Amino acid sequence: TVSVLYWDGMSTAEERKKLAAEQYLAENRVRWLLENVTADLINFTPTRPHPFIVKRVREVQENGLVAMQRRHLIAVVGGPASGKGMACAHVAQELGTVTIAPAELLRNEVKDGSEMGKRVGELLHADAVVPKEFVTELMRKKLDSYSGSAADEPAYVLDGFPRNLEQALHFESHGTELSKVIYLRASDDTLTKRMELRSTDNGHEDESTADQRSAKLRGFKRATLPVIEYYKALGKLVEVDADQPP
Repeated sequence: TVSVLYWDGMSTAEERKKLAAEQYLAENRVRWLLENVTADLINFTPTRPHPFIVKRVREVQENGLVAMQRRHLIAVVGGPASGKGMACAHVAQELGTVTIAPAELLRNEVKDGSEMGKRVGELLHADAVVPKEFVTELMRKKLDSYSGSAADEPAYVLDGFPRNLEQALHFESHGTELSKVIYLRASDDTLTKRMELRSTDNGHEDESTADQRSAKLRGFKRATLPVIEYYKALGKLVEVDADQPP
């Protein structure tokens, strides 16, 4: 009899403990949070999952459950004169969202006269490379400025970003992932002809000579082709034939 009473007591205690645990998980929506973070991991397949998880949980702590309305970042990359601007405008219009262009962010930062802007201005004037930390920081700040309207703008289009693998990896190391990368694939001959045309029509002085155009193509292949291969390996690349007229 004692044995029966003992086990009944344990069963009751265990049931109360289990009930309390279930109530705790439900009130704090723990399972919901874990399921959504897991879904994000599967969707974005970050190269460093631990910082990604920490960032997602912190977003929920700071911004509430609305933060789980994960924004989707769609990058559009391609060689010079491949039609990135037009493609970004088209994708943004289809999704009803906005385009974020690093080049524009850098120009605005210089115009604002911030400490970073002054440094960026010096680098641009010297035709030097802007550090990846500057570019990714400006991108994150711009994206965060839209965080309050995530429900209205669930996706953002990134024009020509990331430009190189360093930018991509630095961006990801802070828990920000790209959902898809659209690569506007075009032949060297097509890109060269378009650069020549726009140097005449639109005043692109840095593309006015054959040497300048060749240098731009080499720079693209050196910097951006590794980005394309990286996201192709992750299964996030979408190739578009940009040899055809838009």
